[in-house]
Amino acid sequence: MAGYPPARRDTGVIGSIEDWMDQRNADVRRLLHGAEIAGRTAWDKSTRTDQNLRAATPHDVVALGARILGQGGPPASPPFQPARPQAALRGASAQQQVPPASAKPFAQKAMDQVLAGARGAQDAFTFGVGDHAYAGAMALADTADGADFGQAYSHRMAIERARDRYDSAHYGLARGAGQVVGTGAQLALLGPLEGPVAGARLAQASPLIAREVSAIGSVGAAGGVGGQAISDLANGRLSSFQDYLGAGVGGGAGALASMGGRAGYAGAVDGATTSVAQDLFNGRVPSIAKARQAAGAAGLFGASAGRIGRAWSNGLSPREKGDLGENFSRLRNWARGDETLPGPKQREYLDGGGYTVPDLRTSLGQIVESKFGPKARLSPRQLQAYQEPLPNFRIDQSLPQDVGAIAGFPAAQYGYHLSQNDDWQ
Repeated sequence: MAGYPPARRDTGVIGSIEDWMDQRNADVRRLLHGAEIAGRTAWDKSTRTDQNLRAATPHDVVALGARILGQGGPPASPPFQPARPQAALRGASAQQQVPPASAKPFAQKAMDQVLAGARGAQDAFTFGVGDHAYAGAMALADTADGADFGQAYSHRMAIERARDRYDSAHYGLARGAGQVVGTGAQLALLGPLEGPVAGARLAQASPLIAREVSAIGSVGAAGGVGGQAISDLANGRLSSFQDYLGAGVGGGAGALASMGGRAGYAGAVDGATTSVAQDLFNGRVPSIAKARQAAGAAGLFGASAGRIGRAWSNGLSPREKGDLGENFSRLRNWARGDETLPGPKQREYLDGGGYTVPDLRTSLGQIVESKFGPKARLSPRQLQAYQEPLPNFRIDQSLPQDVGAIAGFPAAQYGYHLSQNDDWQ
């Protein structure tokens, strides 16, 4: 009869063999992880010290790390020791025999490029959170083999960062293309994230004049400079004059872009423009990686705040919306170099009979009727005043998207400065 007799099975011999094999396999897996990070760290260090370590493929990196561990080389990562290092080293010795890069099939080389691009897209799209999520999941799996979660997580994150550096050096074009795709996906999702921006202004509403557009750009530039100052204060540093100049250019560009009603896209313009302008003014070659990262972060925060601002204004009572519309008109008067006169509302008699009661009057003689919201309509007398026309009669209409643009601007500034933190990715 084939197999072990029942009596022998009762002694637990089979179980002991299976446990031993499981432990040995776990040791080998641990060593391979250690070999991978050892190889990537050694290769990364060699690029900074002008050494010449040959590791053209991921397999070569593992082999390099295994040799370092087998020769008693320096530790490659935060403490994360395998349970049976000597057995694991012996088990991994066979893994050191890897084919040279030139022997890899074309399909495998192409797949390496694709995977590097996919990792780049994932890093860009998730702002690096994907690496943390993957490292956390794998660290949880490591705890099943008795590892400490904190040490395992640090180990796994070190591997992910080393892999990103390796991809940048060996598959730079593929990784860069993937990052561009990932950022493009971010920007494409800003619209759905911010939600629909509905509502056209009344045909009779007065458009912005050049002086108002100039004022919007100037306020945005001042906001960019202010955002840089707040960031410096929070981080206990003083940026260069060139950084402040670049922040002003980016803030102005973002404010002008917000006239389209999309706080998310305006934030993306602000972030990317600020990054490029600061590089140029400081005599640096503009970093596409920094610009796309800044655009994604500023756009994300801007879109989120823009949606909140629109929702808040939409939820106001009719009276509150009327007050908000008048406040927007006061801002327009200021931007035009005019001043809103105090005092109660007064009747304005019309040539064709009847009268209208405008909301505001200005020191330059403007008579202003203020409206708020996409559903606002002119009364018959207001329409009559527009058509006669009543001299110096102006109709202003502000929309929830205007509130969203104002709310999104400081949020985008915050997103940009957060993206410049070294720990962002």
